[in-house]
Amino acid sequence: RIIALLRRALGDDVANPRYIQTVHGLGYRFAVTPTRVQRPLDNNALMPDAAVVIAVPPQPEGVVPPMVLPRRITASSKYQLVIGSLLVALMATIIFAAWQVRHADRRKSTSVVATTSSIAVLPFSARDADADLRATAEGLSESLIDAFARSASLRVAGRESVLALGRGQANPQHVAEVLDVDYVLSGEIVPMAGSVRSHIVLWHRGETAPVWVDEQDSPRQQLFRIVVPLIERVHTALVVAPASVPVAPAVPISAQDLYWLGRHYWYQRTPESLARALGYFQRAATENPQFAQAWCGMADTYMLLNEYADLSLDEASAKARAAVARAKELAPDLADAYASEGLILMNEVHPERAVVALDQALKLAPRHPEASVWYGTALTYSGRPREALAWHRSVEQLDPLNPIVQTYLGVDFLLAGEQDQAVQKFKRAIELNPDYAEPHWQIALQQQLYGHIADSAVTLRAAQHLPGANGWTEFNLAYSYLLLGDGQRALTHLQAAPDISSIERLESELSALWMTDQLALAGKTLDDITPGAATTSWHTALRARLLMLRGDDAAARQAYDSLFAAAPELGDPFLRLWAPNLGLGHFTAWIALLPEASPMRASALHAYAAQIERMEAGGMRLPALQYQRALLAALQGDPDQAADYLAWAQAAGWLDASAFERDRVWRNYAQTPWLIDARARQSERVTAERAAMAQQDAKSSE
Repeated sequence: RIIALLRRALGDDVANPRYIQTVHGLGYRFAVTPTRVQRPLDNNALMPDAAVVIAVPPQPEGVVPPMVLPRRITASSKYQLVIGSLLVALMATIIFAAWQVRHADRRKSTSVVATTSSIAVLPFSARDADADLRATAEGLSESLIDAFARSASLRVAGRESVLALGRGQANPQHVAEVLDVDYVLSGEIVPMAGSVRSHIVLWHRGETAPVWVDEQDSPRQQLFRIVVPLIERVHTALVVAPASVPVAPAVPISAQDLYWLGRHYWYQRTPESLARALGYFQRAATENPQFAQAWCGMADTYMLLNEYADLSLDEASAKARAAVARAKELAPDLADAYASEGLILMNEVHPERAVVALDQALKLAPRHPEASVWYGTALTYSGRPREALAWHRSVEQLDPLNPIVQTYLGVDFLLAGEQDQAVQKFKRAIELNPDYAEPHWQIALQQQLYGHIADSAVTLRAAQHLPGANGWTEFNLAYSYLLLGDGQRALTHLQAAPDISSIERLESELSALWMTDQLALAGKTLDDITPGAATTSWHTALRARLLMLRGDDAAARQAYDSLFAAAPELGDPFLRLWAPNLGLGHFTAWIALLPEASPMRASALHAYAAQIERMEAGGMRLPALQYQRALLAALQGDPDQAADYLAWAQAAGWLDASAFERDRVWRNYAQTPWLIDARARQSERVTAERAAMAQQDAKSSE
């Protein structure tokens, strides 16, 4: 602390010191030659107005004085050390005495062991370094965030919130105030001749002097060897048991280096950065095949390559599952493996199973960075927005400036029917990161769910220029046209979304081809797809729907039977709450094909009613869910209730131009006045939205 104060007062640079030099193994010394000045002496002491003139030895520009202790300490250097020690001791005594007076009360309050200490780790900067060393520096700080987050006795500010306050430029005290943490860890990596020097500083909120400064020299390829000592030193300063943070000392430093480089690029979530991340994870596993976290990194990257690039879900899932299996074999109790498994299950549209896997990850590491966020998402897409909202709010406390968390909170509010709060969260996410595309998509989804289709197209077109827009923007635009029954325009936008998972795009493409009377082409398109383990059931469901649209009810029912007949009590397994129709429809289509009054139909109706009730009990309040209620009532043979639910859904904003032709159950009510009225209301609204879309297209062409 004192050395840091002296350096700051003198304007000294730790990487290129002019005055105070670190002597490893001993302490510090002045890097200057004292010059004796003759002054009148009084009682063998300097007069009060005496001055000491110090001469700074000339240093060639750009040359850093050596930081290693010479083999032999000469008399001159001993003299320098003694003089330096005396001066430092004098300064230390004065400063420490003042500090004791100012902070006596604080020391009393913090002398008790704290179990809720909080810390933020700023991204470490790298001075005058190449891109790889800058990435390594940030990877080093990310490794510390990850390690601290696994401690049950620490609150760790989220990575995204820290990044929002600036890379290497943030004032630690400002960070502590904004993120409401007790401590801030900052650092700089300085390239040297053949090595790097790490300069890590721990700050306490409200204090101008650091708690401690840690300086170490390392070979460039072994920078991560400082991680474990840093973890222990931070925990000692925060009065937290170091044993609460698991470490893996058997992992070679070089493998850790490669792993955290991979995580650094993985966080960037672009096709290019993900490809680079995968390479680093693979190299880490090659360096040490027993390094379980490297296999988890590969699994996570495969799943994001499915989302952000053109890797198919089947290929991504197969490779990710193999990597997770290897990680569990190496480390059965590794939280990362269960977190990775949860991500796979979410991408495979098994949110309930994902909740179980992520819950296990959080039991092993209660504040696991990725599992904490993904757990809330799995709750959301399981149809439990009320639980998800409570969870994401707790995550928000640690990561208030994270646009991803703000977006997830917005989705929770959206599914709960809280439109104003949802928009506030989406706008906050955009404010935090204007280039983040997903909140724009979610605003468009909200507009689609409430029947503002033309507005959704405006939102999506405005997001097309964003760096992270990728094919999902075009895909969502296609869905806007599908909701208005414009299959041709939908096909145009789907063709511009090549990097969307083929099975996801295929479902929309089949709907568009059906709208444009191209069922033969739809069949060929479906035949050209060879599904893998992750998409076989989805492919079968699409086959059944196509057969039903062709009028081949017997074949359609047979296909649906293969999916649902063995366990109808499970309900519809294709729930996808990020779609305007909530991904529902296959199960009700199957029920419509089952014989009236058959035990199977009764069992399926009971299961579907229970599924909708679970979603409503979980907090879901959406017009599309009211439409599902109308479908269920119609299937149960209750026209009055079906009419009421349908009217409520339309009044709330539900709009789907092709629903009455696509959903088989409405054939039984085609001539009823209430369904005729519902069709008329829908036709009027579709006409108005199409006119608004046409005006937009005209403006765009101008």
